[in-house]
Amino acid sequence: MFKKVKALKDFVSDFLGRKTSHHIKIALTLMLSFFITSFSSQTLFFSNTPRIDSYKLASAVKQLGSLLTGSFLAESAPTDSTCVTSTNIDAAGSYKFCAESPELAQGITIASPDVSLYCEDKIISGSKAPDSIGITINQSNVSIFDCNVNGFFIGLLAQNVNNITVKGGNYSDNSYGSEVARDKGSQSDLKENLGRQNQKTGAGVFFEQVSDSHIIDVEANASVAGLILSNSSRIEVGGGNFSDNSGWGIKLARSSNNTITGVSANNNYRWCIDGDGKPGAGCETAGILLVDNSDYNTIQDSTFNNNGDGFYINGCSGHTPSSNNKILRNTANGSQYGNAFEATFSSLNTFEGNSTSDSRFGYWLGYSNNTIVKNNYAKANLGGINIANSSCNLVENNTSISGDESHNKVWLDLQKPICQERSELIVQKCENTKLVSNNQELNSQSCGLVSTLPASCIIKSDGGDIVPTESPTCSDPTGAESYNGILVLGPHATNHRDAGNLVQTRKFYNCDNAASSEVKSSFIPYTVIYDLFFLKGDVNAIKQNLEDLKKYGLYPVIRVASYTNGAGVWIKVGPSDARIMGQNLAAALNQVSGFPKRPIVLFGNEVNLHAEWEGQTNPEEFTQSLAAFMDGMGSGNFDIYYPALSYGADGNNGLRPADFLSRSFGSQALAGKKLVGVGLNIYGADNGSIQSQFGTQTGAFSTYGSYFNQPLAAIITEMGPTDDRGVVADCSSEGPWPGAAVNVINGYKNAPSGSLATMTCFTNDSPLTVIHFDDTPPRLIAFGTNYPTQPPQVTTTGQPTTPLGQPTNTPAPTQPGGATSTPPSNQSGTVTIVLHKDSLDGPVWNEQTKAEVYIEGPAQAGRTRFGELLYALGSAGTNCKSRGGFPYDCPSAGTVVWKGADGKSGTSPGSYKAILFPPQGWNAILETTSGTLNSGGSLTLNLVISNKNLPTIPPPTQGPTPTGGGGGNLSCPTTSSQAYTSMRVNANDPNRIQRPVESSPDVNLRKRGWVEVDESKELQSRNGNNDGLDPLMPPQISSLYNGPIPSIIKTYRIYEWDFQNNKSLAPQTASPKFKVHMIGLAANSGQQLYGLKAGRSIGDGKVFQVLYATKNDILFTHSGGSDNLEDGYLYYFIDICVDPNLLARYQSDNSGGRQQLPVIATGQIFGTATSSDPKVVYRDSGSFVDPRAKEDLWFYPQ
Repeated sequence: MFKKVKALKDFVSDFLGRKTSHHIKIALTLMLSFFITSFSSQTLFFSNTPRIDSYKLASAVKQLGSLLTGSFLAESAPTDSTCVTSTNIDAAGSYKFCAESPELAQGITIASPDVSLYCEDKIISGSKAPDSIGITINQSNVSIFDCNVNGFFIGLLAQNVNNITVKGGNYSDNSYGSEVARDKGSQSDLKENLGRQNQKTGAGVFFEQVSDSHIIDVEANASVAGLILSNSSRIEVGGGNFSDNSGWGIKLARSSNNTITGVSANNNYRWCIDGDGKPGAGCETAGILLVDNSDYNTIQDSTFNNNGDGFYINGCSGHTPSSNNKILRNTANGSQYGNAFEATFSSLNTFEGNSTSDSRFGYWLGYSNNTIVKNNYAKANLGGINIANSSCNLVENNTSISGDESHNKVWLDLQKPICQERSELIVQKCENTKLVSNNQELNSQSCGLVSTLPASCIIKSDGGDIVPTESPTCSDPTGAESYNGILVLGPHATNHRDAGNLVQTRKFYNCDNAASSEVKSSFIPYTVIYDLFFLKGDVNAIKQNLEDLKKYGLYPVIRVASYTNGAGVWIKVGPSDARIMGQNLAAALNQVSGFPKRPIVLFGNEVNLHAEWEGQTNPEEFTQSLAAFMDGMGSGNFDIYYPALSYGADGNNGLRPADFLSRSFGSQALAGKKLVGVGLNIYGADNGSIQSQFGTQTGAFSTYGSYFNQPLAAIITEMGPTDDRGVVADCSSEGPWPGAAVNVINGYKNAPSGSLATMTCFTNDSPLTVIHFDDTPPRLIAFGTNYPTQPPQVTTTGQPTTPLGQPTNTPAPTQPGGATSTPPSNQSGTVTIVLHKDSLDGPVWNEQTKAEVYIEGPAQAGRTRFGELLYALGSAGTNCKSRGGFPYDCPSAGTVVWKGADGKSGTSPGSYKAILFPPQGWNAILETTSGTLNSGGSLTLNLVISNKNLPTIPPPTQGPTPTGGGGGNLSCPTTSSQAYTSMRVNANDPNRIQRPVESSPDVNLRKRGWVEVDESKELQSRNGNNDGLDPLMPPQISSLYNGPIPSIIKTYRIYEWDFQNNKSLAPQTASPKFKVHMIGLAANSGQQLYGLKAGRSIGDGKVFQVLYATKNDILFTHSGGSDNLEDGYLYYFIDICVDPNLLARYQSDNSGGRQQLPVIATGQIFGTATSSDPKVVYRDSGSFVDPRAKEDLWFYPQ
């Protein structure tokens, strides 16, 4: 059937010719198809209802009218446009091609902002050179009209810009273009590039890190991808044709808040052999594809016919889920080898008003939760609607007609899932699905049905707004006071990282608003303060806090802060710390979905005050740090706002807002970046004051509109009452604050904009207390924030990591990198921090410059944690005080002793952490050390600093302690059906491994230990430079799972070994040439491990010979008959379960004198993965080599 549609399209294209605007082609195709449909028994558009026929007719008439009025003709260049005379446009203005055939085989670059290029349907042709680009846009505010671009790797590339318009034009026959024959396509080739955020596949149009832009009526066919949006947001794609590509019509990767309307994305497929061994048009192709946190997108009123999949959300194949998308009123027919609509391992997506027929499945939604499928027509060859292993779905008013009724259902699939790398998402269940008013066929086949979705589900039974999963009933807020209906909590509820406080906040809110039936199901805005130490800590702790907020219906407004010096002065955050804070926060936010809208993030607060920037505000420094923070954040499930400024700054206590903004944006540190909006802190006496200040403060940013989305968004982040003496500070029941606050609240109700607010009250002895409410209608909630006081509060989670051995309860000399603790008693103790130079065995710090050392530990007076900045001096000192003014001992060079806040009474037992902040010119070699202080004992924490070029490493975590010279102690199978043989080794080899082999640190890597490092989890490419590449393919790690490609989830470095003194040199790591020595792979427990694919055999068709094996570790050499570490490539597999028969054979050969050793073949099972990350190490010629090497070890060039 689709051949007739394509024949009609081809006829129109051939009749009109290439130079005719694609708009005219579209119009004539629609008109012809409508009339053929009307007067023929053969339906081309698969109309199922009169509505679809009417829509096609209306569209055809509209296109015909536009054609007749001439509005589909190419945009004419203004008469004063400049002729393009070179390959580079470097000045603002309007441009056109004066030559009929522009000679631009190398492409053209827009290197200036504020450029409009009118191609007037002229053709820019390339020579299909690798990595060539037809039109490159690297400046903002650029418009491109009616360009026909072909023969390039990418037709049009816009990168790191905003406010781009691409209207009209034809960007077909680019990337691999017609050179990719669909009947020769490779499934693995396409899967490798499925979610890449670079230009690996090429495309007709490619947007990389672009925002607030438009793509209108563009044609991009016959490439690998028609259109790719990568790391891009707020892009509107309207109309256009993205068909006949060998990969995808449109692909979104890490791209959110985009809208795609009225596009055609048809016939995007390639041929391959599917999982059943049959040829088909699939191979992960799709009309539209979403991967890697492409959230909050709307795809509507479009056509996806005859593709691999019509619409596809891939949360598998090494990718993260995409959620909160709306797929509305689309048609997807003819995916005969795939699915019309597919969403796997995703959540909170809505499919409504769509129509599909003649596909393998209409809807395939395996492992997708909290999904709404509503008012759809689904006729399929197998199953109309098929949802496996899912929960919390609303399936309402759908017509689902299946060729095989057994596939039309919500069901439990107990088979081994295909997506092994997404093990954390694989939960086999069938529960809590509500079916309403669907045809009986679907209802009769389904399981886990409920009449009402439980509160644990995020979506509502009626398909309405997202609701909290837990919303406790009203309880009496002990210790709180109510002023005129405004609930104000005392300082006892200050720590938002304590889930118990979140529960109390929710209870107070529900109680105060008990009259409203919607209270318990609504989200309330909630300001949280994430400080430097929290954001530089464990990402899982940040994620857990966000999950807790979501659970209790608290919508996060996140303030990013540093910490105070204890005297009301906030320490400034430099770009390096800011970037790390952004990376960690984004990593957590992108893993948490289910908020009703994107969380808001503000970097800093009132930074124009001296006290908010370490005593001297500096707009240029702040803006550099903000830019670094934004770089760290990237794009994802959040919006970044410019922080609120203080309008109480008078030139003495800080810079006036206008002066601060002028210098901030004048620094150009934010060039090319976009903020979503601004925060406002407003203090006033009444309604008029609030409204006036709202206008004044938002107006201050109007001059800098190019740095913001338009229209400018604004939220009130603080608001409070004033009187004739200034801000009302007395919050007591006898004071003026309650009455004054009511006037301010009434003012906010009438504020012209801003949907969130916090009301601030300063007490004499507590942190800030704030009141949250929204404006329809105002609902009030008060709680205390956790601004650090004296000393700053820091929350940590989990057990402290102590490098190189745990502290003991008996006196012991200080161990490398670790901490020592004296025996317990029933009293407070002391913590000593010693700063060494160059190594743990080096001299103590004795420089004239002081080094800053931050100590964190359990606090007295009911606080959760404390933190304080101390100073390590180059000699003994007296009257030493922290930055916050607390006394401590500095008895000798490089040594500080903490005895509690008073400097003498002792400090509480518990876990402590020391963090080094080196002075300029010095590096932190061992930056962080942790340990546990026993009651009445003493704890020593060691840090290392150097001004030499030594590798900088994070806190080391030693590899598991060997057991009996073996390996780890993971639970493993004890029986096996596998059989193995052995190969004789060269007994006369002078370089044979010394015995016992398990004592060698080159064989048993657990003797050395290793440290996890934060490096890229992507493969590292040679980028075309194959010098030194082995002419025969080395064993390929990509074949370890014998099918699925392993995903890298962790990276490590291995410690150096001191052979003279027979000890690990931790924290010094080996092979400084490479950043990574060991990788951890994603795996399900029980994943079978296979002998690797290689280009050579070591004899008898074998690929590996075993040099060493324990229950959990194995070392292979890719050299036959060898018992040394030099002849072949070495492959270590650690934290696995070695097959018990293979282990038994090794133990027999080893104890028998190692005259022979076991061998395995490619594809032969040698063990299984455990629940831990199986680790892989690769060595060549004695050196640890980066196992992420793409061409060498994963995808050898054929």
